[in-house]
Amino acid sequence: MDTTAPAAPTVSSPDFPDDAWAGDAGDSGTFALTSTDSGLSTLTYALDGGSATTIAASAETTTIDLSPASDGSHKLAVTATDKAGNTSETTVYTFHVGAAGLTAPLAGEEIGHSVTLSAAGPTDLTGATFQYRREDRDNWSDIPASAVTRASNGTAVTWPVAMTGGLTPVLNWTTNSDTNDGELQLRVTFTGINSPALAAPVAVLLNRVEVTDHGTDLDSLTAPTSVESYALETANDRAEASPDALAPPYLDQDTGKIVAPVTENAAKPDATATISLTDVPVDEGGDDTTLADTDEAADGTTTTEDDVADAVATTNASVVPTTKVVDHSQVELDSIADEVLLLDEDDLSGATPLVTAEVDAETNKVILEVATDNAELADALGQR
Repeated sequence: MDTTAPAAPTVSSPDFPDDAWAGDAGDSGTFALTSTDSGLSTLTYALDGGSATTIAASAETTTIDLSPASDGSHKLAVTATDKAGNTSETTVYTFHVGAAGLTAPLAGEEIGHSVTLSAAGPTDLTGATFQYRREDRDNWSDIPASAVTRASNGTAVTWPVAMTGGLTPVLNWTTNSDTNDGELQLRVTFTGINSPALAAPVAVLLNRVEVTDHGTDLDSLTAPTSVESYALETANDRAEASPDALAPPYLDQDTGKIVAPVTENAAKPDATATISLTDVPVDEGGDDTTLADTDEAADGTTTTEDDVADAVATTNASVVPTTKVVDHSQVELDSIADEVLLLDEDDLSGATPLVTAEVDAETNKVILEVATDNAELADALGQR
């Protein structure tokens, strides 16, 4: 007498996979029930603990069509019975109907110091945990809960944060603890009945503007009077011609040499190409061979440079700029400066007094003048 139970069947579905969110409530999906037991007689299945249905087993794989009535995670329980009446262990196939995932930020979005986090999904979800990683090869890590607060009242959160009606509360993530800008991947893990699936990850760009509590005196950054100071105009023209790859050049205040920054290594040859100059004044009042701004003769009379302008010596010269990789290109810095000057009170509280926005090439930043007693505005500008 045969008393050996058949092996438990396997279950799969191209329409409702077990590791992703798919379809909508009411959609019909095909499920394949497979067994290698040649003596199989029937298969019995039940969806979400409902009434069981028994069908004849046909060949190795038997297909059924089901239409889940609601979004959320569902369980399909299947057993196999052989011709001797022996029944297998139960196979439970979990699948996930509808959509669930991040609603903020969105894929491709650029984020800064403060990031809005939110997620949504079917109403049977009870909690969510937000995670991040740098690259595909990295392990996922929870976003530190200590850096996250509720947007509505600033209170702290713990993971998983409770969901109501399929929605998380809107959260604010302060990214200051992560020191490196660049690409990030974000995702949400959910809690709820039937082990809900993970949300598909989204890629974002972390790109923060540094906020300092001290000013930069742009007027103090006087250019050295040298061949390099004349070559700087050509270097500026290059940055204007390739604004996406080059950043504003500047004269190093210590060495007097041109620095032509780039945002990508491929642009270094263009930035450091030789600049050829003709008929450049040897000096304009420095300590070389030409007259100082005002020279006093032996008889007590004075002669200025303007009196002998036609006599200033000239030369031909070549200048090779140095370079370095920076975060922000010419077009990025210019667009930030332009955007700031167009801000009004509707865009940002306290923006009306902002009347100057200058690009500081040496620090690769946009410098704004903000009242020292308005720290909130300074931080808000940095977050933008």
